[in-house]
Amino acid sequence: MISREKIKTRVRGSKGFEGSRGKIFCFLITYIFQANIFQAKLCLFINENFRSISRMVKNLTADI
Repeated sequence: MISREKIKTRVRGSKGFEGSRGKIFCFLITYIFQANIFQAKLCLFINENFRSISRMVKNLTADI
């Protein structure tokens, strides 16, 4: 199991979310789901790819 401290430091290093918003989001996910490894990885993935994911969502909603 990944410790919460490790997740926090990893999030600080990634450039997905703007600063503290990403850290709060990540902490909430890990807190709610009690930080199992899948959620931690999912959270880090979303955090690191947030811009491209939001761009994809915008493109999808523009087509509808």
